[in-house]
Amino acid sequence: MQPGISTNATPNNYSRHPMSQPPFWRYLMIIGAIAIAYFLTARLALSMLNLGFEASPLWPPAGIALTALLWHEQWAWTGVAIGVFLLNHSVGAPVDLSLGSILSSTTQAIVGAFVLKWVKFDTSLKHLRDVLQFIGLGVLATPIVNATLGTLAACLIGYIEWNQAAQNWWTIWLGDGMGILVFTPLLLAMRSRRVKLFLATSNLFDLFSSRRVLEKVVWLASLILVSWIVFYTNTGEAIATYPLEYLPFPLVMWAALRFGQVRAVLASFILSIIAIGGTISGHGPFIAKADDPRQVVLLLQAFIGVITITAMILAAVMAEHQQAEQELRVVAEHNRLVGEMALRIRQSLDLDEILYTTVEEVRRFLSADRVFFCCFDANGQGEVVAESVESGWTSVLGATIDPASYYDLQNMFSDGQICIVEDAAQIEETSPFVEQYYHHYQIKANIGVPITLNDQPCDWTVGMPEFGILKRGRMKAQELSTQVLTYHSPLLTPHSLTFLTSSAFLSSINAPIRVDGNPWKSSY
Repeated sequence: MQPGISTNATPNNYSRHPMSQPPFWRYLMIIGAIAIAYFLTARLALSMLNLGFEASPLWPPAGIALTALLWHEQWAWTGVAIGVFLLNHSVGAPVDLSLGSILSSTTQAIVGAFVLKWVKFDTSLKHLRDVLQFIGLGVLATPIVNATLGTLAACLIGYIEWNQAAQNWWTIWLGDGMGILVFTPLLLAMRSRRVKLFLATSNLFDLFSSRRVLEKVVWLASLILVSWIVFYTNTGEAIATYPLEYLPFPLVMWAALRFGQVRAVLASFILSIIAIGGTISGHGPFIAKADDPRQVVLLLQAFIGVITITAMILAAVMAEHQQAEQELRVVAEHNRLVGEMALRIRQSLDLDEILYTTVEEVRRFLSADRVFFCCFDANGQGEVVAESVESGWTSVLGATIDPASYYDLQNMFSDGQICIVEDAAQIEETSPFVEQYYHHYQIKANIGVPITLNDQPCDWTVGMPEFGILKRGRMKAQELSTQVLTYHSPLLTPHSLTFLTSSAFLSSINAPIRVDGNPWKSSY
């Protein structure tokens, strides 16, 4: 016997071509925006640190370049190259040194984005795996490209001596790594949540409409106030030995625990900017702890790294914990609904009533167009014995299937117990019987569940059948979560096969199943 769920709908095309370019005018706007952002942040960093051609211990453009290629694919490297060229031209860098800088900086962004995409890095940073990938590949590994190529080019040109190569390499690696660590997560978080944080009206509305508005205001004010006091006041030698710089640390953890990854990244960004500004102006604990400017920079970089990495990891762990709780609540609600449905089915004593109640409950549970049972005898002769169908669709109740077509149906289940066809139009090879079935009843997708016992058809007189009830749960790309509920009854007869079919479009969570143009949603 074969149960079926049917939905008749037109599929939505959610496919994208990631390597395709936007229209030319939009392409120019994106390239120009990347170049301007790179140039302005680079000039700001150079002016704040009072640098010329020297390597910067904190290089925000590295984070902007990596983010640009993660957002806009590999063709966005043009904007990075133009930004580097404008920067070198503005500071009067030699042509050969400028070409080496363009090559190393652009290659770094391309390689970093490629590697992160290759490991299927999720830019939302909501999972610990993605945070660790970003830290290991984005922050630690990616800057090696620019540090190596840039230092090699500078040595070959003669801009620096070979005995200075190690120091220059180390400075570039740390500077680019810190720039990626501070700026890239913030930009990615803004993109993934489609907000402008505290600068956008939509985010301000979201912030002040929250039930926890008071908590958020207190948190933000405390973070700015404490950070400002720590890094913009002169630290005396008597208290310089204490780790005063970590006084704002609990406030960053507060954001990670309570407000999620976006505000955790924002908190670490705010703290980092205040710490950098205070240190550059000659204030704060780092100035009091070290006399050598290089030691001050190293202490500042270590502080930024510890704060940002800890906040990102903690926020990701909390997000996974909350997701697990939500999934458990969904499963509990699903089990409750399935239990109620099974109880209503068990209240029936007549076989026909059991079958009718089953298909009706399953169709209602899945909000599908059609659910039916088709029973086959020992010779392969089949008949639809129970059906629940939405009004407006052709009924299959009483339809018969000859033994020759039975073997066509068997081939559909050669790879497993459950046959799932997400889009009937995409099937390349199928039997004439199945093709006619899809066309006549306007089947757009199909779920089939064979009900067997010990690899044999169910015994409909003394056996215990298994009624397949499919559960549509959370679906990832190209995945469908199914669950089979076992229902026992002594009323069924021997040598029969049961399976469930559906004519609803099945797709990923980003492309919902649709019924008559509307999203297909389960009752739970």
